[in-house]
Amino acid sequence: MRFFFSLISLLFLFSCSTEEDSFKFDAAVNTPNVIVDKPFSITVTSDQNIMGISYSFDNFETSFGEFPSAGFGTSKELHFKFLTIGEKTIYIKLTKAGDIESETKAITVDVGKGDRVRITGLKITSFDGINTVWDPEYNASNPNSFADVRFCFNKVGLLNAFDGGGYSQQFYLTSIKENQGDLTWSFLTEDLYIDPEGYIIFSIYDQDESNLIQLLNNSVNVPHIYMHQYASTKPNSITVSFPESNSVEFTLNLEWPN
Repeated sequence: MRFFFSLISLLFLFSCSTEEDSFKFDAAVNTPNVIVDKPFSITVTSDQNIMGISYSFDNFETSFGEFPSAGFGTSKELHFKFLTIGEKTIYIKLTKAGDIESETKAITVDVGKGDRVRITGLKITSFDGINTVWDPEYNASNPNSFADVRFCFNKVGLLNAFDGGGYSQQFYLTSIKENQGDLTWSFLTEDLYIDPEGYIIFSIYDQDESNLIQLLNNSVNVPHIYMHQYASTKPNSITVSFPESNSVEFTLNLEWPN
């Protein structure tokens, strides 16, 4: 009988300890439709003071977090923005006093294209040094001396979920056109969208076999393409040139929403 009462006491203590240590929270997406390039927020709430918040896009293989000394109180709004369409998952967990962590919540959103402009292709027509020697181990008559060209688009992403500040973030990196190739890329099988009121940042590189890269346009004056300049006419293609950025010129093919 004494053993029975001891067992009951242990079970009671274990139950109280588990209940005391448990830490649950709610998370709600604050918009019914998440659109590419458009900020949205998720509000997390708890019945206890939230001492820290961590979030991840890869189930905490990598993560970001903030732990203010006084905590966040019982709720906090987190800010996000995705640069590509499709299903995205954000993993969130909270910390309360005593460094006790909550379970991880996975919040999945389906990022739509909305009224965004689609980028369907690009052709580079010039840059300083086009058709000249970039790989000096080859003579000028050898096509292997030409630049191995690739480029990337950057857009403005959010620096972190806590203050909503922005920074330039890689949006798309192309394949390499060896020995210059035709300097033409098709994106018809890609889903590259941009806010018609936003802009993209364009960088072009020579990339050799050792993965060393050299900018073909001036890194101080990296070309910006402001889409609002074309929103009224909605052209199928635009040709943009930047004499101050090593004479970079290219044509961008676009598909506007109906």
